[in-house]
Amino acid sequence: MFSKDTSIVLTIHNQEPIIDKVIRGIINNMSVNAKQMVIVFDGCKDNTESIVRRELKECRIKPDFYHLPNVWETKANNFAFRKSTCPYIVTVQDDAEIQDLNFDQRLLKPFDVVDNLLGVTGRNAQDEKPDSRRLWPDD
Repeated sequence: MFSKDTSIVLTIHNQEPIIDKVIRGIINNMSVNAKQMVIVFDGCKDNTESIVRRELKECRIKPDFYHLPNVWETKANNFAFRKSTCPYIVTVQDDAEIQDLNFDQRLLKPFDVVDNLLGVTGRNAQDEKPDSRRLWPDD
């Protein structure tokens, strides 16, 4: 079984109505190989932060919290990547309700199969070759 230590990255901008479900989905479905959680509040002006902190009180990983002044998703993600300490980083969108057990390890499987892998999403993996093969044949 593929198992790599991962940092879970979540950048959030004003997701008060759904962030509790997003956080519960992450903590209920991350593998034991998730060793770090980086949470970036990207210009949040609603009650998102207090909800996130409440939901993560019982998390087995003590999250690293950061605040940025509404720099938008890409810059916030890049900031979080620099704060990550594990060899693999799994980014979760702030509106994604994770339902797959061990989602972080499942997303890393293509790294064992494809050379020169550039990135993986929940739907595909892409390397530097234009004739890359699709790794998720069940889609």
